[in-house]
Amino acid sequence: MRLTREELTGKLVARVAREPREFRTKTIHLVERAVPARTLLHIGPDLHEVSTESFLVIIDEAPGAYWTHPVRYELHDVETGATRVIQSKYPLENPEFTDEIVAVHIPDLPHLKRSKDAGFFEVPPLRLEDVLESNGTTSYDLPSAQAAHRYALFVTGMDNLPDFHNDFVRMRDLLIDRYGYDPAHITIAMGAPSIWGDLPVDYAGTIAGLDAALDSYAPGGLRALGAEDYLFLYTFDHGGSDAGQAYLCMAPTWNQHYPSSRMKQKLDNIHCGQLIVAMNQCYSGGFVTDVLTTTGPGSVAILTACSDSQNAYPSGASSAGGYFSGALIAALNWGFPPSIPADFPGFTAGELTWHDSNGDGMICADDAWNFVQTEMYAHHSTTISGIETPQYGISAAGVGTNLFWGKPDLRVMDSPSPYWWESPDIFLLDPATTPTDLNTIPGNPAFWGDNYHPDTPNRLVARVHNFGCAPARNIAVELRVMSFGAGGGTSVVGNPAVANVNPGHHDYAWVDWNFPSALIHRCAMARVTCAGDPAAPFGTDMLLDDNQAQRNMDPAYCAPLSMQHKPLVIEKVFVVNNQLRQTAVFTVTPVGRLEGRLAKASLEELEANSKITLKAGEKRKIKVALQVREGAELGEKFRFPIEIKRVSPEPMALGGVTIHLEVAIGRLEGTVVAKDRRVFAEGTVKLTNIKQPEIAYQARLDRRGRFSLKDLVPGPYTMVANCPEGFGQSSIFVEPNRITRAIVRLEPQHVWIGKVLAESHAVKVGLAR
Repeated sequence: MRLTREELTGKLVARVAREPREFRTKTIHLVERAVPARTLLHIGPDLHEVSTESFLVIIDEAPGAYWTHPVRYELHDVETGATRVIQSKYPLENPEFTDEIVAVHIPDLPHLKRSKDAGFFEVPPLRLEDVLESNGTTSYDLPSAQAAHRYALFVTGMDNLPDFHNDFVRMRDLLIDRYGYDPAHITIAMGAPSIWGDLPVDYAGTIAGLDAALDSYAPGGLRALGAEDYLFLYTFDHGGSDAGQAYLCMAPTWNQHYPSSRMKQKLDNIHCGQLIVAMNQCYSGGFVTDVLTTTGPGSVAILTACSDSQNAYPSGASSAGGYFSGALIAALNWGFPPSIPADFPGFTAGELTWHDSNGDGMICADDAWNFVQTEMYAHHSTTISGIETPQYGISAAGVGTNLFWGKPDLRVMDSPSPYWWESPDIFLLDPATTPTDLNTIPGNPAFWGDNYHPDTPNRLVARVHNFGCAPARNIAVELRVMSFGAGGGTSVVGNPAVANVNPGHHDYAWVDWNFPSALIHRCAMARVTCAGDPAAPFGTDMLLDDNQAQRNMDPAYCAPLSMQHKPLVIEKVFVVNNQLRQTAVFTVTPVGRLEGRLAKASLEELEANSKITLKAGEKRKIKVALQVREGAELGEKFRFPIEIKRVSPEPMALGGVTIHLEVAIGRLEGTVVAKDRRVFAEGTVKLTNIKQPEIAYQARLDRRGRFSLKDLVPGPYTMVANCPEGFGQSSIFVEPNRITRAIVRLEPQHVWIGKVLAESHAVKVGLAR
């Protein structure tokens, strides 16, 4: 299948998300159309022939600088997707492409945490529906937020045993699949890669190779780490001790020793915030002292298979691995991993190993150690006899409870600034037509979007992401609906549960709820929390808590002016409520310009001075008037965003509303029937818009009891049917730009049959009252 420009754009955006540090100070452009084969690219003084039809991507590595400076040109073959790279220091000078070079848009969302050095974002975006489509499962092909700061180094030198291969594969798969590590952040130093051709190798498992691997994390190195970064060093190799100095056996010969003192010197130069070391080799306990006294990392924990004078052993299972490694993998996996064979000592297939000591939903270094020690002493015969005694150490008291392989990071997304209150992760669906898999909903998943239907079930949905590097377990979701205003009347409409969400994945929680027919503007809110990532209390500034988000409900419609009897003015009233016990100052301000040419809008009494001072408990109504201008045509839209903030005593973003207005028409067709399904050939049906009572329509029934109303302003209506034999009333929502069908069932007119008698039981003649 040929590569399209949209597909390439999606890949570039995903690439930036995977490697935010690399692209922190770079810009990406591409030529809109594919460059034909045999085209000569004039890049400064150099000529480069394009051998096959390709898209040209330009990555400027020093945007804004004078030439010469580094720039990377990439040619992406439209047939094969293969990439050819031209590294240069000169600009592209082909005049035929000058007007076709466009910037690749990287979403700039408020939930992306900007780096402190004012470069690129550090949190990869998940809201890419406009560029990338979901892959049809419950996962996006993007790393978790914490993955950008999680690194691992796997070391094996004289790797001549299948045990080491099994340990390596299981731990690597665990970090990627269970903890969301970026595979590119797992570095491998291996002595005999030819034995295990299925494993990627970055450095040779030699003394020089391990030196180079560790140096890559030091300042100036390829992977230079800072205080926000975390490193997991995992060795599964042969080891020994010489003159009281423990060492790793490195390739290519057995006399190549890497002592613990040399490792300390290298670790002193790695300035990461956290270092966890796990060692499976013989005499591994001899590394404890040197690792714990390193001056580079902020906090350190080390787990070893044995003491400084003991050997380490494989499990002896059918698909063997080190016994220490097997227990550690089980600890981090929260249970018996499928990759460990059923005869692995001490484990039962399907067993869950709940060993979270403080109930925080995460496995810390202390948790892992407690489980490893318990399992090895309980099930490993050599441990019982004192031949293999696992060791554990931390660099300072209490450190072991704060060192993690990863944490969950729940998110319900805000919308791009300035419309943070239009979360794409909160939306409405029709329960009757909702698919089983919500990921199959195309685009921004909203069958009903943010226009709620009165007096009928609406499926209020929250999409919950885990940006973290650990499973989010037993997630609690709180869904609320409130009338717009600062603190204006919230009600909890449901607490649906989400069991577990793995790193980089998302899941859905919903509740079916009837919105009242008093159709006022409402805000739906979602708050998600779990052990390891608790949400702030409800009412906290949502811009300060990514576990909470909001979406407005209630777009307005109007018909084209040619179908209106008079210019349409829509008025909306909102309430600002000071719930503090002291005077507070608020602002109610339009955010940006009125979008679209359809209407003019005004904030009553606030255009000259947008600040409002309210005493404790005082409220203030704010009226917004919108007038549709002449010339509005079908399908035109506009939106008018307003934001409420408290500026004192404590600044807080309280809420926002975006008034959507769309020029649309609807059509209503229906039938009036009695309870016995008889139809009526006489009578009328009248529609009255609930939000705009001045909008009303009426139609007569035909011979078959049918009625049809065209060119309606979409929205919620009260529908009343009057016939000689009965009366019927119901609510209905006329859908925009489509036919809405309805059946009105009549209640029979009540007729009293009898005689009016006097006290003497004589029949009275006259008017009965």
